[in-house]
Amino acid sequence: MQSIRDACVTYLCHCRNTYKTHTMAKAFKIRRNLKKGSEYGFFQVSVSDTNSKLGETIEMVNPETHSIVMQECILWNVRGTSTRIYEGAYKERCAWVVCTDYVVMPQSDIDSDIADGRNELVFNPRLSPTWLDAEMNDVDKTQYESIVTVNKELFKL
Repeated sequence: MQSIRDACVTYLCHCRNTYKTHTMAKAFKIRRNLKKGSEYGFFQVSVSDTNSKLGETIEMVNPETHSIVMQECILWNVRGTSTRIYEGAYKERCAWVVCTDYVVMPQSDIDSDIADGRNELVFNPRLSPTWLDAEMNDVDKTQYESIVTVNKELFKL
């Protein structure tokens, strides 16, 4: 029987042939948009020359209808800002996923086994100033081969 990870890798290869894959020399940054308005909660895809700056927005992805599969990822966090938020300051953007390429696909094309709580990655600066995995370990600046969005959640593959 094929493991979930192997199935995801096989599926990603299929997706690259079926969906538009975004690849370029600059880094992509993917984060939840928390600005009020019609795109509140959407995933914002930006491009920049550096990991630490968000850069220009190139795409907004509705998490209720589409998933994003990201490749060669780093969980990025501006620790000083997230610590201030953790201590009660006003929320502002301070964390994102940096990746080398990504694929946007319909939610219906994502295998439901991918959304396994054991593989979830979470960032909520009100609860912790760092990215956390399912075991509540600090995973700031951790690299992952692949991360996928399912609804508003992130899962490592």
